Amino acid sequence: MSKSNIQSLNHIDKSKISHIIKYLKNEIKFGLTVDVNKEKKKLDNIHNYCKNEFTGRLYSFVKGSSDEHDLYRVMPLDGTEKLYFDSKDEYNTWFRKRYIQ
Repeated sequence: MSKSNIQSLNHIDKSKISHIIKYLKNEIKFGLTVDVNKEKKKLDNIHNYCKNEFTGRLYSFVKGSSDEHDLYRVMPLDGTEKLYFDSKDEYNTWFRKRYIQ
């Protein structure tokens, strides 16, 4: 009789495997589950990041951080939030396109 190279499976936590199997069966039957609250938090966090008003680019740092100071910032008279640009020239171009036509 030859010896098997399969190791003993006694060390595996069967309750975790059972939970995973139930989760996968449920996912196959009903589709991928989405946590609505988690997705809403992600969307809310997007509004906390600095966004270039001219290009629409979302920066990787949040409003109020020290990295924000590297941008050209403008506080509009008719607005409640700062506008962010890469440079003063970019702001001037955005301003001319938006207000002077």
